[in-house]
Amino acid sequence: MATLHEAILLNDLERIQDLLRQVQDVNKKNASGRTPLAYCAVTQGLPQLISEPRRLTIAGLLFSYGADPNVVDKFGWSMIHTCAWNNDLPLLQMCVRKGGKVNVPNHQKQLPVEMASIRGNTEVVEYLETQSCDMKAQCRSLIRKAMGKKVHRIKELPLPPSLKLYINHGCPYNGWEATLVPEAPWSVDQLSEVGKRELKQFIEENASQEFLDENKEHLQSMSDLMDTFQSLYLWESFKTVNFEEPLPREPRYSLDPNRLEGPREYLSPDTEETEDTDSYTFI
Repeated sequence: MATLHEAILLNDLERIQDLLRQVQDVNKKNASGRTPLAYCAVTQGLPQLISEPRRLTIAGLLFSYGADPNVVDKFGWSMIHTCAWNNDLPLLQMCVRKGGKVNVPNHQKQLPVEMASIRGNTEVVEYLETQSCDMKAQCRSLIRKAMGKKVHRIKELPLPPSLKLYINHGCPYNGWEATLVPEAPWSVDQLSEVGKRELKQFIEENASQEFLDENKEHLQSMSDLMDTFQSLYLWESFKTVNFEEPLPREPRYSLDPNRLEGPREYLSPDTEETEDTDSYTFI
């Protein structure tokens, strides 16, 4: 008799319903350590075993019988990790609605949002950030939403490079490197109207050093600059930035109650003024 796992792989909806009425533990793992719910996930790099509409229907059935999206395999992966890694947004959203936890790391200390970022699953990253309890992730989501299509212009804000990279790409770990590709300020048809100096300045400010070294002889005439500009976007030979966590910021004002180091508004309103200003206390 087919097991629940096998019935799911066979797309046998009627058999699945019969087995669910009989099974005592819908979260029981098979020999490979996977629950029935895990077989509803998209598997990148392999043929999809279950058709798109049906797999979500089957997942809904499993949830109605008590399937838990937080059960983990031998690697500490829950369904949230699996969906994040495989860019399976529809099933991920269903799992979160059914109580899936987005802030639990796997055995390698990776959060689902970090795994999605490593794979370049942008939509999944943005969704997980909106569901996260992490203030840093929520701030990134709000900034990206506020800037809309102009989010690439984050580089113009007075922020550390690491934070600009995090806002643009959601960097998952120290040492991760990304190429910052600005939106092209001019179309190919507009290049002839751009000043030579302005075009050259844009290339020098945004291109990687390797690209500049290879094309230093092509930065003189206007026609060469136009060709170089198009090559820059064709090969995406822009500067890269390494992500490093910002160092903790030193406190702006001393907390020594025997010293006054700060503007007057930082003093307690109940403090009595004396001739010795060093006797003021902080709130």
